[in-house]
Amino acid sequence: MANHETTITNQSDEVVIRWLARTLALVAISTGWFIPEFYDWTGANQSRSAPVIGWIGLGILIADVLLFLLLIGLHFSRRVQSQVATQRLRFSVWHILVIMTLVAVFISTARLTSMQIACWLLQTTVLGGGIWLAVHYPRMRSWIAWTALLQFAPFLWLLRPMWIFSLGRNLIASPLLTGLPAFFPTIYFVLGNLESKMWMLILLTTIEFSIGLSLCYLGPKRALAGGIVLLTLSIFSSFVLNALVRI
Repeated sequence: MANHETTITNQSDEVVIRWLARTLALVAISTGWFIPEFYDWTGANQSRSAPVIGWIGLGILIADVLLFLLLIGLHFSRRVQSQVATQRLRFSVWHILVIMTLVAVFISTARLTSMQIACWLLQTTVLGGGIWLAVHYPRMRSWIAWTALLQFAPFLWLLRPMWIFSLGRNLIASPLLTGLPAFFPTIYFVLGNLESKMWMLILLTTIEFSIGLSLCYLGPKRALAGGIVLLTLSIFSSFVLNALVRI
């Protein structure tokens, strides 16, 4: 009887995890598509920010805290499997040599070419690592795709015809595109001309995705916790970008 009750409880908690993941994905897609309408609704403009924006931002942060508390409760209940992968990924001397080689290649590329190209190379490498994890750990595939969705879905408004025509090919073909999820933290912490620091957008986005991959490996609860942070940063970044590109 106890085992039967535990099984039912485990299934119930897994349903909660899946429901939260799907809800966050839906929020990312819907928010990303309707960011322009939301900006117009707030009544803000490039010279000033509407008071309602601050309250909405505070509401998002409060919702994040509540979700974290829910995940903490699920964690200490120990009812949802913590480890997604079927076997543990153990570090060896070979892994250390690979990491040191990648660091050396990154530094050499930055010196011989530019930081932007080096960051693109690093981003491609991390993407390849994500594909490798998805191939070797099938249970992680949906979580890896979900993590990427939360990072980039808030920028779906860029695909709408009115914005493609108004922005032209400059933004779509610019290095900014691969660093959009980190737009908000970059302009918040970086002083000076952002155009000369485009590489930081790519680097921070790569770091965000790397952390997301690590959390996906550790399990659904940790993946959800990381996804909450990634989605929040991407939504803020999308809103700020929409405000800046308006004429």
